[in-house]
Amino acid sequence: MINYVDDALYYSNDSKLKDEFEFSLKKRFSLSLLGQAKWYLGMRITQKENHITIDQDQYIKNIVSRFEKSFKHSFKIKPAPLPTNFIPTKKDCPVTEAQSKEVKTRFGNLNYRSVIGALLYVSCCTRPDICYAVNKLAKYSNNPGVVHYRALLHLIGFIKGSSNKGIKFYSKVTESPIYRNVIENNIKVKEDSTITFSDSSWNDCIDTGRSSGGHLTSVQGGAVDYGSHLPVPVAMSSGEAEYISAAVACMRASHLRMLMYDLRNLGSPLYDGDAMESEPAVIIIDNEAAISMANCDKDTAGNRHVARRYHYVRQGTALKEHVFSWINTKAQVADILTKVGSQAAFSHLWDMVLHKIE
Repeated sequence: MINYVDDALYYSNDSKLKDEFEFSLKKRFSLSLLGQAKWYLGMRITQKENHITIDQDQYIKNIVSRFEKSFKHSFKIKPAPLPTNFIPTKKDCPVTEAQSKEVKTRFGNLNYRSVIGALLYVSCCTRPDICYAVNKLAKYSNNPGVVHYRALLHLIGFIKGSSNKGIKFYSKVTESPIYRNVIENNIKVKEDSTITFSDSSWNDCIDTGRSSGGHLTSVQGGAVDYGSHLPVPVAMSSGEAEYISAAVACMRASHLRMLMYDLRNLGSPLYDGDAMESEPAVIIIDNEAAISMANCDKDTAGNRHVARRYHYVRQGTALKEHVFSWINTKAQVADILTKVGSQAAFSHLWDMVLHKIE
């Protein structure tokens, strides 16, 4: 059962048990049972015989319409979340009164923070393709400059033209693009495996020298957990940057692995509360050096700043909580969470994660 304030969802694979549950609720509480779920917290749920999709098409159309009215201009549709030449940096924030006045004159009708807040909800629920863009632009909410506003307008134009995209979960995971992508790259996974893609850029934050990381976990062919982040340690190499990002992916995958164990076994004779015997989480990265770090027990003076991550990942590898696999960079789904990308570079990855809702 999923509950948020006064909105609740529940599911069952036993119709008799479902009826008994609903009857007991009606006896104790005054409530309305609305039947099969179609909407939840602004997300549309479409249930078919062989798949389930979630999307925020209507929510996106509403916020775009609202921002167009306040800005008094129609946003042009764009093919990618950010301009290909956009470099996120605080150097583009206004520092003089004249620069601040220019920003207010040109974009005063558009509330930067309000747009970011609305897009954060979209990026966290059903749109991993804009997660990187929203996170980067959110950093400048206190003092956005002309360059940041232009990038924000570009992002709104992108979601305006792709509002009907959502996440799809398959009853037969073998039919999903993500599963086929993994199999085509010779990675052995079971149909019920929890698959996590992990990737990192290299030194892309010119203000701090840090490297953006990203992870995306798929269950039944659909993204159930994903994120774009900027880890605190400054990586000394691209392999180290990938390893730091993989540590975050391992932590997220560990939680989901335990949750999936509970969902599959709770209430059955097989359940003993110990997920350690369950199938290891599959962590897929495109850097062989990072995989070597996970499997090697040697430390050097140069990696003390990531020591805790080394210990965590290595211990999980030794205990078979997770297992690493290499994938070609062109097939690395998490790439969309770590860098600015064009439609040509990322369209095939977007098509693996998002699907057009009919």
